[in-house]
Amino acid sequence: KHEAQITAARQRLATAENEIAYNREQRERLFKLLERAELERDAAIEGSSTWEKYQRKAIALNNQIHAVQNRIDKNKTIKVNAEKVIA
Repeated sequence: KHEAQITAARQRLATAENEIAYNREQRERLFKLLERAELERDAAIEGSSTWEKYQRKAIALNNQIHAVQNRIDKNKTIKVNAEKVIA
């Protein structure tokens, strides 16, 4: 039974590490898009339709970054718990 727990924990650990790596890459891509949207927004006249378009895009990207960060944090917790079982 203990070996099965260790095997399952190793699987959770590997999955969590892969998810962390993927989501970190995703987060970096989103940050680049956010930077671009903010530059476009800042170049526009505040309150104009262009400014609003890029402001909405920036808000949406911030929400996506927040969701990705939550997935990273969740998988870090899974990783720590799996490492405790293996140790």
